[in-house]
Amino acid sequence: MKSIRFRLTASVIALIALLAVNISLGLYGTHKSGATINALYVDRIVPLRELKLVADKYAVSIVDTSHKINNGNIAWAEGAPIVADAQKSIGKIWASYLATDLSEAEKRLVADTQKAMVAADAAVKDLAGILAKGDKTQLADFERNRLYQAIDPVSSAVQALIDLQIKESQHVYDQAKALSEILNVLRIVTILIAVAVAGLALYIVLRGVLAPLGAITQTMRRLADGDAAQPVPGLGRGDEIGGMAASVQVFKDNMIRTRALEEETALARASAEEQRKAGMRDMADRFEQAVGGIVGLVSSSATELQATAQQMTATAQQTASQSGTVAAAAEEAATNVNTVAAAAEELGTSVQEIGRQVTGSAELAQAAVGDADQTTALVQALSQSSARIGEMVGMISGIASQTNLLALNATIEAARAGEAGRGFAVVAAEVKSLAEQTAKATEEIRQQIGQIQSVTGQAVTAIGGITGRIREIDDVATSIAAAVEQQGAATQEIVRNVA
Repeated sequence: MKSIRFRLTASVIALIALLAVNISLGLYGTHKSGATINALYVDRIVPLRELKLVADKYAVSIVDTSHKINNGNIAWAEGAPIVADAQKSIGKIWASYLATDLSEAEKRLVADTQKAMVAADAAVKDLAGILAKGDKTQLADFERNRLYQAIDPVSSAVQALIDLQIKESQHVYDQAKALSEILNVLRIVTILIAVAVAGLALYIVLRGVLAPLGAITQTMRRLADGDAAQPVPGLGRGDEIGGMAASVQVFKDNMIRTRALEEETALARASAEEQRKAGMRDMADRFEQAVGGIVGLVSSSATELQATAQQMTATAQQTASQSGTVAAAAEEAATNVNTVAAAAEELGTSVQEIGRQVTGSAELAQAAVGDADQTTALVQALSQSSARIGEMVGMISGIASQTNLLALNATIEAARAGEAGRGFAVVAAEVKSLAEQTAKATEEIRQQIGQIQSVTGQAVTAIGGITGRIREIDDVATSIAAAVEQQGAATQEIVRNVA
């Protein structure tokens, strides 16, 4: 039996093949339609236009122009070029028409038309000669006796060709229409076949896959609920559903085998329990017998033990009287030991207090070192600030000296100016006085800053010495603390040994 996969794959391949055929038919129809339209245009519509031009050249450019010249509607000099151009255009247009694809019937009509055109061309040539001479009488005679007799056969032959073009166009259209109808029928047939194949595939899925899967699912649910009596459907199938049914059957067989094993295990467990109970009863009986014998032996031993106990009681009373004396001596020794232990504990407490005080002194010394370092830093910063102030004062002193020099120069210049520079001399004197006062004040400030810098340096040196002494004290306190800790440990060891 063929598998579901094979049937579904075959259905999909058939659908793809039908779709490819349908698309190919559509492409072929489109190609043929394009080719038909192109042939219709090139071989029928364009030649139809050319034949129409040839007919118009004969009827309008030659016959009608001849009548207009004869009637005086246009001049002879104007009409002659029109006829000559028409004759040239007819030759070109006719050659272009002959280059197209001609059918057999069309070739026969072309041969008849060319015979008529030979006579017509000869007549047109004579017309051109008449127009060149300008003979109106000869033109009128030509129109009555030769013009229509030469032109009408050409017009009739060209009209026959035009009718043939229309007939051939209708024939091409009928062929294209018939081909299109055939292709449409084929495409409809392929679509119907594709629908049938799709329906078959759906039937295969619904009937051959979903329904058996539903039955197997129901059976598996019953097996999960413990019902092993339900037969597994689809075991005889040779497809994927049959394989699934076989797997479910294996599961069912395993479940039945597991149940049988559980029943056998329960029976074995019950038998083992019965044997265990019988063994326990037998063991209890043997234990009871053994205990009875042991109780007899214990009773006899108890009697002997009672006699031994009475003898030990007498011995104990004697020992008690002697122990009283020993206890009094031990009590006195314990009193002395307690006194020593109390003294050792007080010594340990004192040592711990000393250690705590020494540790506090060390911490205070370290804090003093930190404060001294901070004070040293502040004093050094003060010294640096004083140095910068001294520099600023030096600058001010320099400015005052220059101002005094300028005031002196101004006084000299005012003296040279005489009476006119008297007022300027007064101002120069005031400026000189202010410069001298500034110089004095600057000098005093410099002296004070010098003293501050000197004191600051001494303070830095002194603080450095204090810091050194404090560090030495800190080292000594640390050593004392270590020694005190060792002493405390030794004292505690004494207390523990005494206790």
